[in-house]
Amino acid sequence: MRRVLEQRSLARFSQRLRNSAYDSNERARLTANEFANSGRKGLNQRPLSTTAQSTDVSSQYKSPLIHHESNDWRDWFSATEYANPWDAEESGLHTLEHVPLDIETRHIVQLLHELYLFGQPTTNNRVTTERCNHTLKHMFSIPIEDRADRADAILKRMELFDNLKPPSQCGRWPLEVPRPNRETYNLVLQIFAKTSGTRELAERAEAIVQKMEWRYQTLGELDMKPHAFHWNCVMLTYKECTDWDKSLYAAKLVLERLRHDPTVFDPSLFVNLLRVFAHRHVNEKAALLGANLAIKVWQDMIEDNSFELPELPSHFYGHFLQAIRCLPEENQFRAQYFDACFLRACQEGKINRIVLDEFLTHVRSRKVSDKHIGIYTRKTFALSKTDAVDAILEMMPDSWKANAEVPSG
Repeated sequence: MRRVLEQRSLARFSQRLRNSAYDSNERARLTANEFANSGRKGLNQRPLSTTAQSTDVSSQYKSPLIHHESNDWRDWFSATEYANPWDAEESGLHTLEHVPLDIETRHIVQLLHELYLFGQPTTNNRVTTERCNHTLKHMFSIPIEDRADRADAILKRMELFDNLKPPSQCGRWPLEVPRPNRETYNLVLQIFAKTSGTRELAERAEAIVQKMEWRYQTLGELDMKPHAFHWNCVMLTYKECTDWDKSLYAAKLVLERLRHDPTVFDPSLFVNLLRVFAHRHVNEKAALLGANLAIKVWQDMIEDNSFELPELPSHFYGHFLQAIRCLPEENQFRAQYFDACFLRACQEGKINRIVLDEFLTHVRSRKVSDKHIGIYTRKTFALSKTDAVDAILEMMPDSWKANAEVPSG
């Protein structure tokens, strides 16, 4: 009987669409939730008009306004026109300004809205932690625009349930509450690490890791303790930043974290910090700042022994050479640290193809080059660059390559 009623309701809805004055583009802009509510509630569905008041339990806030005259989806789903049902003063949540929400994200957010407001789903369409994580996985799998903002919108709505307590009568919730778990935070941070933007994006990623730390310390969620993976996501977000001074803020973050918690040290953290220094897509000013900061990190780590160093991977030496190669040839530190880096890599047995290629291509100083590989370059003078690197690597002492990682790809 229920299925028959639903079919009749859908038939009436379809007929109403055919007879309505909306053109095909306007009909396509109906949200997924409006369509679902229309099919399930029959005569009690939300009105199609964006100005009329809704008759269901979610009528406490207005339907989102839609710019029908625009062909830009950002105008259809502008966050500034999407009603925020929470009181900003009570919950501390502010409307996301200038953040476009796509249909899928908008639908998940609305379901979280309703569950938070009314304590139970207003439709048969339930939202769970697993469903939110599935949406985040979809965002991560394809390079959609503004996906970091969309992921953050879902995460912040899920975090609101941390402030709720179950009914005292039973001590537990009658249904699963969509709180974020470790997978949720991992996915959001991975999305941030793949998104280009200003430094503000990296600072938001840092705040997400700090929220994980808060959950670990305050809520006792042991699996929320941040590890090197999470801080590396923050470093990779800095790498994608477009601010010329991003290297300075990334270095400051790493050094502050080490002073706060020395156990956070992981070789991969410094490798990714050097990747931030070496990422020169902004301008020459940014590249020079990264080069000088790379030298400062080398001085603290290697020369001054400020940290109890574990074994550093080959990538550390390769990215360090990439970071300092933009220094002018007349700069005294350029040749000095090309020499020091290659010498230490040889001593640690970390010479691989990437380190050798970077050194051979950008050393510039004939004196430094002859000191380390002069005997090999003279034998491979007639070869192409690619063949020369392979030949020199083959002729090098095995002790120089004993602990090197094989480059991927």
